[in-house]
Amino acid sequence: MTGVSGAGGRPIASGRAPGAGSTAYHWTSYGITVHSHTVIIRSIRHRGLRRLIEDDDPREIRGDLVNRTRNILTALVAAGGIEGVRGPPGWRLHQLTGDRAGTWSLSVSGNWRITFEIVGGEIVNLDLEDYH
Repeated sequence: MTGVSGAGGRPIASGRAPGAGSTAYHWTSYGITVHSHTVIIRSIRHRGLRRLIEDDDPREIRGDLVNRTRNILTALVAAGGIEGVRGPPGWRLHQLTGDRAGTWSLSVSGNWRITFEIVGGEIVNLDLEDYH
């Protein structure tokens, strides 16, 4: 899999996972793919996130959330694992509890969060949700 930069040098996703026709995404940061430290996004629940990642199309994400969402996705994939995710304190990376135990959350803005699970070193059930 190779990465391709989108319009204006913004990162976009590329590639297809082997077997079973499932899609996997490698996020590239400004045209540079770090092969030894990227995380695969195996499944995306939010249609707007899917469009942003696959087509660099932000139409289904609120305009005030787009840039921060891109920054968070880039940091997630480039980190190589949850322990490598670094961002400002405002991202409030934490693992949820209760019926959502095992799900990770990052604050985008206000009540908006990017949530996901890590299974086998891959991001699954990636979602952008207003959960308060």
